Amino acid sequence: MVTKVGDTPLRVIYGIGATLITALIVFLIFVFFSGDEPRGETGMGATAGTAAVAAAPLHPRDDVPPTR
Repeated sequence: MVTKVGDTPLRVIYGIGATLITALIVFLIFVFFSGDEPRGETGMGATAGTAAVAAAPLHPRDDVPPTR
């Protein structure tokens, strides 16, 4: 067990510091960008004037005979 603060390895101190700084950065990103809303029709995707592509079924239809 660690008896004095000076006995703590620097690797542990840097690891704890890096973890705290990373958590703080993630928290601040959520705080600063919490009010962002999508632009609507000017954004990327199907609303930008492109046609939406229908997804293919995951299983074949039962009424179509199998091909050989």
